[in-house]
Amino acid sequence: MTRERDPGQWWSEAWSPVTGCTPAGAGCDHCWARAMVRRFPALHLRPPLVLDRPEPGPEYAAPFSTVVCHPDRLEKPLHWRKPRVVLVSMLGDLFHEQVPGRFAVQCLRAMAAAQQHVYCVLTKRPRRAVEFMADIAGYYTVEGPLSERSVFHRLYFMASVWDQASADVACAAFATLPAGVRWGLHCEPLLGPIVLEQRVALNAHQAAYAGLSWVVVGGENGPGARPMDPQWALDLREQCKAAGVKFWFKGWGRWLRYCPLPYSAEVDPMEQTREVPW
Repeated sequence: MTRERDPGQWWSEAWSPVTGCTPAGAGCDHCWARAMVRRFPALHLRPPLVLDRPEPGPEYAAPFSTVVCHPDRLEKPLHWRKPRVVLVSMLGDLFHEQVPGRFAVQCLRAMAAAQQHVYCVLTKRPRRAVEFMADIAGYYTVEGPLSERSVFHRLYFMASVWDQASADVACAAFATLPAGVRWGLHCEPLLGPIVLEQRVALNAHQAAYAGLSWVVVGGENGPGARPMDPQWALDLREQCKAAGVKFWFKGWGRWLRYCPLPYSAEVDPMEQTREVPW
């Protein structure tokens, strides 16, 4: 049976070696992952053997606020022979404070081993992601040190942001990533206007911003969805177009689905604006 794919979905496979998370801001109020785990508890089972408890124990469904590492899922990308765009830890955050650095390195090694895929690591904690990457040379696994170059050319860090303040934090943090590490902004749910022009314009003048390669925008879905002003999305698209940054529009969200959009020559083709940086 062929799985029907949402046309607004930019990834082809989800891989969650980490499940569970805690709120990082207003964008987490109606967390999709939390609702999914509540509906399907088996997605968030605590495995019999976990990093902080050496002895085996029974599996059980943990609360979503309990971050769980899944060593048994590390080899999963190797079994996907056909190249895919992999969303990493859709049901958690690889750079959550409760995820040991050693396990994050093991995840990167797993990505490096399955070289046929493109990986997008979505995080709400860009500062910790940058701190981790700066210290990565100090981490070792039983197989030896991680080879950074083996995965970085297929790896994209995506900061989940929802307004100007969260975007500012992400841009400031990701600007300090090692050279060659690409990053973007995942603006969903978009809860306010975001002005990137001054930051994106630095691409031509400061290498610190050269990694910004992609912006994804979408409105909120699910019960209690908050509105997204169409102009916020239009403005971000124009900023990206002017700066040569790829732009992917996911959709207007549940709120605007039930409230007719004001028709215009600009609004109508937005759902066909779907570019990828690879």
